[in-house]
Amino acid sequence: LEIALTKAEGEFSYLNEEANGLAKMMDASNKMERLVAYMSLEGEECSPKQEHNRAPPQETPVNSPWSELRAPKLDLKT
Repeated sequence: LEIALTKAEGEFSYLNEEANGLAKMMDASNKMERLVAYMSLEGEECSPKQEHNRAPPQETPVNSPWSELRAPKLDLKT
């Protein structure tokens, strides 16, 4: 019983440390979100209010990750 309790306590401690690490990471994401709001992908600066009012970019066939246009060109040998 003592071994089982010791093992359970060790597992709980690990999970508790993992949860604390994830909580810190989520808290830091707010800071990164503010930083990204000031910098667009083109390098232009904009205010956070403008960033939230923008519509999400529409995926065109070329921008889609599964587009046939983005696939590498292969020559098949028979």
